[in-house]
Amino acid sequence: MPIRGQFCVPVDIVAVLAGLVLISGINAASFSLRGLAGDAMFLLAGSFWSGFGILLRKHRLDPLLASAVIAVSALITFLPVYLWQTGGAGLLARAPRVLLIEALVQGIVAGIGTLLSYAAMVRLLGPARAAIFPALAPGLAALLAWPVLGLVPGPMEVLGLSTVIAGLVWAVTGQRRA
Repeated sequence: MPIRGQFCVPVDIVAVLAGLVLISGINAASFSLRGLAGDAMFLLAGSFWSGFGILLRKHRLDPLLASAVIAVSALITFLPVYLWQTGGAGLLARAPRVLLIEALVQGIVAGIGTLLSYAAMVRLLGPARAAIFPALAPGLAALLAWPVLGLVPGPMEVLGLSTVIAGLVWAVTGQRRA
């Protein structure tokens, strides 16, 4: 039990972070500018997800409405900038079928589906526990690369994935922290 005023990092969060380090296979080559920028973007994305969950809970927002506002706001701000920058040449060069599939997968499944499922997790598990789920993405990507791309994970990746999943299970099923 931490002493008053003392900061204590929960073991489940340490397990998830340790697993992510093992999955990423940190070595001297990973300390390049691009590697560090990617790590920073990963941390920023996780922070944004955590912030979204905390704001949903704090302001008691309806997850569906909040997700709809985010999706529509992103569309009306990004689309004009994209069209202004590119003239839509990239979109016009694609087959209509490809555009439709991308719109369905990226827009509805990945975009709206992710926001709705994360908002539901915040409502069911609380923002602290829900914030751990995005940490599973790199591990699941490594695991899916095995059957889809034929990339067999190494021993450190398997150990890292196991550690992340154990930390996640611990965070979700463990006792609630005050």
